[in-house]
Amino acid sequence: IAQALLECNWTIANGGSITLDGSDVSSRYDGFSLDIEDGTFTTTNAGSLFPANGTWTWVGTSDNQVTTGNGKQITITELSGTRIVFNFMKTDQNVAAGVPGNYVVTLTH
Repeated sequence: IAQALLECNWTIANGGSITLDGSDVSSRYDGFSLDIEDGTFTTTNAGSLFPANGTWTWVGTSDNQVTTGNGKQITITELSGTRIVFNFMKTDQNVAAGVPGNYVVTLTH
């Protein structure tokens, strides 16, 4: 069920946001979208948060933990037919560009 809900095009428009350590940084990602398919994703205007495309897998048998092909660990805290909220930590070790910290991403579709 979670995978069926997850696989669609999510956008920051219409009530979405991106926060870094509790501060709203959504304006840095104007027009951000995340298109999730079975095991792959593509992004638009993701800046340093995500590559333009990549892969993802569920962690074990969970329905709220995924990892991307480049090793980003993501925790889904809310998932419905119209909204997804997830978070991840960027550290100095895994930040290619941008600011390290705790990101919370809220997207709609």
